[in-house]
This record gives sequence, C-alpha cells and structure tokens, in this order.
Amino acid sequence: MSKIFISHCEADKAIVKPLVQMIRNVCNLTREEIFCTSIVGMGCSAGNIFSEEIRQNFEESSVIVAFLTKNYKQSEFCMAELGASWISKDDKRFIPLIDSDINYDFFKGVLTGIHELKIDEMIGLSQLCDIICERMGKEKRIDVSMEEINTFLSDYPTSKEACPSPFTCSKDAWQKLTDEKNTML
Repeated sequence: MSKIFISHCEADKAIVKPLVQMIRNVCNLTREEIFCTSIVGMGCSAGNIFSEEIRQNFEESSVIVAFLTKNYKQSEFCMAELGASWISKDDKRFIPLIDSDINYDFFKGVLTGIHELKIDEMIGLSQLCDIICERMGKEKRIDVSMEEINTFLSDYPTSKEACPSPFTCSKDAWQKLTDEKNTML
C-alpha cells in the first residue's frame, strides 16, 4: 500500500494534527494511508523499535511531506529525515511545506532550488492536496476542499500558539546566563 509520510517535529503536533485531518478529508485517505508519529494510530506501534518503524514506513511511502519549522531544524532526527527525503526524491514525491514564520532561505543546502509550499496560504495547501491525490490515485473532494482548507487556515494561528518555540539564545545572552550561574557558585 502506498503511504504519505509526514516528516515533522513532535513539538509542532498542534499544527500537524489538524493538517493531517485536512489532508485526509480533502484527499479521502484512510488512517492506514498516512504515517505520522504524532497521531495515535498513524505512528509507531508499542513495543516496536521507533527508528526501524520510521525507516520502514519511509521506504513504503510514495509521498513525503516535510513540515519545516524552527523546531524541525533544531531536531537532529528531523534533519536526518530531510536528508533521506532529498536522497529519495527520484523515487518519492517530496513536498516541503514551510511554516509561516520562516522564509525560503531558512533551510538552505538540500532545499536549494526546490519549490516549497507555505502552510498559511490557500494556494499552497490546495496544491499540496492536488499532489497527494494525484500520487495516491484519489479524487480530490471538491465538495469539501475549500471548506476544509479555510477551516485549517482560520485555526492555524491558535494551533501555532500551542507549539513551543525552540530554545534560541544569542552569544551575549548565553554569556550573561553563564556569568550569573558562575557568580552563584
């Protein structure tokens, strides 16, 4: 069975869950046709080796959707999935979907020259669903697609607020924290 593999950071699951639901509804996909580790019943099974199950589902997938965020970039596991996606782009349809608060230059390297879709744009989400439907041999549900995408977009700001921001610290701020800690000792 062909699958959609959703590459994402666990910290972004508040956005990923409604995204997957929107994709399922628009593309008429079953739970078994999507692998997403943040959603119970669509991810890894209890007792299995996490990395092996991810690798196996990655290999079985025909579409890789990478939801690229600041959290994603700070995750070594996610960056490994991004590299694997890039290497597999001849066999699989790779769709980079970027978060609203990053620009196209944020993920350089393997994404240079690759067209990326924005998660907060109607046209990008519609195109994402078109690609998935085509690759999975499904009919896009025109009767619900605009409503589903609009619902996702209207809920997106609230979903985004529920995601933690990655830890970032300037050199000066880090030095200040270090100095304060050292004076306490």
